[in-house]
Amino acid sequence: MAILGFLLLLGFCTRLALVTGSLLILALTFGTALRQDWSTAGVQLIDAAVYAALLALDRWNDYSLDQLFSLSRSRVGP
Repeated sequence: MAILGFLLLLGFCTRLALVTGSLLILALTFGTALRQDWSTAGVQLIDAAVYAALLALDRWNDYSLDQLFSLSRSRVGP
């Protein structure tokens, strides 16, 4: 989870990190619901909502390493 957070903080492989983090939160929430630990499941659902919002707003991710690398690739000619 720390590696995914670091990737998100840097903005490197943002979409992959968000999808992987969402799948991890899904598995954690499912396991927590099986244990019937509802207070922890509530916190994890808030995390899932944050991941969903970040995925929905990914197209406006202007300040990241992903954007920097895509701009540098588009400037380099054949």
